[in-house]
Amino acid sequence: MQPKNPLWNYVFFFLLSALIWIGTVSLQNWLNPPKPLPPVTPAEARRTSEEASALLTRTLGSALAPGVPGIGNASQIFADATVGGWLAQRSYVLPEVVVEKPKPPPPKERPEAVVQNPLKHEEIQIGNDDCSLKAVLTTRGGGVQSVVLNQFRAATAMGRPAPEGVKEELIPEDLNRNDPSNVLYAYDKPDADTPDGALATIDWAVESNNFDANTKHWEVTFGADVPGQDIHILKTYSLSPEDYHLGLRIDIRRKGLSKDTVKFRYQLTGGHGLPIEGEWYTSIFRNALVGQKEKGQGKNFWRDYQDSRSISVKEGGERVSKGPETMIQYAAVAVQYFASAVVIDNEQQKQDFIEWVRPTTEGKLDTKKPYLDDITVRLVSEAIELKPDAPPVVHKYLLYNGPVKVRLLDDMASGSQAAPAALVDRYLNKLHLDTFTDFQSPGAFGNVSGAIGWSYLLIKITNLMHAILGFLHWLIPNYGICIILLTILVRGLMHPVSRKQAKTSIKMQALMPELKQLQEKLKGDRQAMAMAQMELYRKHGVSPVGSCWVVLLQMPIFLGLYYSLQESIHFRLAPFLWIKNLAAPDMLIWWGQTIPWISRPEDQGSLLYLGPYFNLLPVIAVTFMIIQQKFLMPPAADETQEMQQKMMKYMMIFFGLMFYKVAAGLCLYFIVSSVWGLTERQLLPKAKPTTSSGAAQGGRGGASGKAAPSRPKPRGPKNETTNGAFKKVQGMWEELLKQAKKK
Repeated sequence: MQPKNPLWNYVFFFLLSALIWIGTVSLQNWLNPPKPLPPVTPAEARRTSEEASALLTRTLGSALAPGVPGIGNASQIFADATVGGWLAQRSYVLPEVVVEKPKPPPPKERPEAVVQNPLKHEEIQIGNDDCSLKAVLTTRGGGVQSVVLNQFRAATAMGRPAPEGVKEELIPEDLNRNDPSNVLYAYDKPDADTPDGALATIDWAVESNNFDANTKHWEVTFGADVPGQDIHILKTYSLSPEDYHLGLRIDIRRKGLSKDTVKFRYQLTGGHGLPIEGEWYTSIFRNALVGQKEKGQGKNFWRDYQDSRSISVKEGGERVSKGPETMIQYAAVAVQYFASAVVIDNEQQKQDFIEWVRPTTEGKLDTKKPYLDDITVRLVSEAIELKPDAPPVVHKYLLYNGPVKVRLLDDMASGSQAAPAALVDRYLNKLHLDTFTDFQSPGAFGNVSGAIGWSYLLIKITNLMHAILGFLHWLIPNYGICIILLTILVRGLMHPVSRKQAKTSIKMQALMPELKQLQEKLKGDRQAMAMAQMELYRKHGVSPVGSCWVVLLQMPIFLGLYYSLQESIHFRLAPFLWIKNLAAPDMLIWWGQTIPWISRPEDQGSLLYLGPYFNLLPVIAVTFMIIQQKFLMPPAADETQEMQQKMMKYMMIFFGLMFYKVAAGLCLYFIVSSVWGLTERQLLPKAKPTTSSGAAQGGRGGASGKAAPSRPKPRGPKNETTNGAFKKVQGMWEELLKQAKKK
C-alpha cells in the first residue's frame, strides 16, 4: 500500500488562506481607504534604496520597524496581517511614494561660489526634450554631470514606475555634481603607476559653445592646461537629436614653452552612478564590460565581464590589456536595461590607442552588500609623443548612453523611440555594441567557425522572441496579452509532440497492473525486473523517455523568453491587470520590510528573502505546475521511482522559493502553458488498465490496477460538444477534490 501524501492539503490550505487574506485586505482598504499621499518630486524618484528605507521609517514611525509562498515564515506573515490596521494602511502603499523630502532648489539657485566666479562649476546643457538624450556638462573636470534618456520613463529602486513625466536619468546629477563622469587624469610620467587627479577637479574654460538651429546640433569645447606639463587639452562634446551617444573629441597639443619632444599619457573615466531598478528582486546589478576586436579585417571579438561584487571584494577589477593582434573597442558599465559606455570611434584613422582598461569602485553603499557598490571603467591611453611643431594628437570617442539591448532601438515596437536604421547599424555592426548582451566566444559557438552551440541557439531564440513579441505588440498593443498569445502559439506548434507524450503517459498508467505483477514475481531481482520492464514497454510500444521531449523542446523557448524579459526595454514598466511592470514581480500587496528573514533589507541575498511584496503570480504558477505534474507524470514503476516523484513534488516548493521574484511576464507564460497542458490532457482518452494477456479493461486505470465499474451512457441531444467539454472540466475538478481529501 502506498503511503498517503498530504501535499495537496497543504497546497489548498495555502491557496484558501491567501485568498482570505487578500479579500480581507481589499475589504479593509475599501472601507477605510488610505489618505492621499503627497506628490513625488523627480529627485525623490532617483534616490537609492537605503535612502528610501530610511525615509520610509521616519515617515511611518515606530509602526514600521527598520522568494515560493506557503512555507518558511508564512504563519508569522498571516499573523502580522491581522494586527489592527497594519495592512489597512499599507496594503497598496508603495515605499517610494510615502516620502516627505524637501524640494530641491531651482536650477538657477547655485552655491555662492558660482555667483562670485561664473567660471566655477559652470553648467551647460546640450540636447532638449525633443532629443534622444539630454546632457548637462560641467566645467569641473570638463566632465558630464548628468545624462537623461528622454524616450524612457524612470523606475524607482523598488521597480515601480516613477511619476508620469520623470525620465530615466542614467547618469544621475546628484552623484555626479562633485565627481563628474568622463573626466581626464594625466600621468606625470608615461611609466607612472598612478595619475595626477588635478585635471579631474580643476575648472576647465569654456572655449566655445555652439548650437546649429538648422541641424539642431550642439557642440561645446572645454580647454585646460595640464598642471606641470607643456601640454594643452581640448575636450569637445557634440550631440545630434537622434543620437544615443555624445561625441567626444580630445585634442592634445603642445603649448610651445619647450622645444623638447615630450611623452604624455592620460586616463579617461566612464559613467558612474547608474541606478539599479528593483534592487530587491533583480539578479543584475552593475557590471563592467570591456570589448576587444581583432585588428584589420578579422571578425573575432572578445568581451570581458566583471560584476560589481568581485570588483568591490578585490578593491578593483582585473586589468584588460590590448594584445598584439587585438584592440580595445569599448568599456562600459551596464545595469539591467541600460548601459553607459566609452566607445572608440570607428571613423578615425588610428583606433588602437587605448593600452588597457580597468573597472574600479566609486563608493561603497553598504559594506555588507558589495554587489550594490557603484563602479566605473577607466581607459588608459598608450604613451603619446608630442613634438613642438607637430599637429595635435586627436582621439575620438562615442559616449553611448542607452539600452543595453541595442538592436531594440529600431524595432517596430519602439514607436517614437525608434532610432534611424543607419545609426543602429553602426552601433551593431561597426562598433559591436550588440555584444553587450549577444556575446559568444570566438570559434566556440558559431561566432567565427559557424558551429551551432548552446550560446548561439539561445541568442537566436532570444532575438526571435523579441521579434515575435514586437510583431504581436504591433497588432495588439498590450504585452501581457502578447505573452499569452506567444505561449499559445508555442504550445500549439508543439502540440503533436506533447500529445504523443501524453499518450505515452496514458499507456504507462494502463501498464501499471502488469508492472505490479512483475514486481511481485521478480521481487529482489533488480536486473531481471529491469529487463522484464523494458520488454513490457517494447511489447506495448511505450518509450519511458518520451515524456522528456516536451520539457527539452520548451527549454530554449523558456530561456529565450527569460532573457528577453531581462533585457527588453519594452517589457520594462509595461502594465497588465494589476501589474505595473511585466519585467518585475507582480507586487500585488506591500507587506513591509519588517518580517525577519523574509523582507528585512538586511536579509537581502539569503534564500528565504522574498522582498517587501506579496507576489500572487508565482503562487498560481507553482500550484498549476504541481497539478500538472500530478496528472502528466507517468506512474512510478518501482519504489525508487515513487520516491523520486515524491521528491520532485517537494522540490516544486523549493523551486517556488527560487522563482518567487521572477518577472510577472514569465509567470504568465508558466500559467498559460500549464493550463494548456492540463486541458490537452483532459481531452485525451483516460487510461485503461490491461490484464496480463494485454486486454484492456473498461474504466479509469490507476496504480491499484482496479477497473471502475462501467456506467450507462446518458441520453442527450445528438450534438453534445458543449456538454462533453463541460463534463470534462467537471470531471477534472472532481478529481482535484478527491486528491485534496486524501489523508
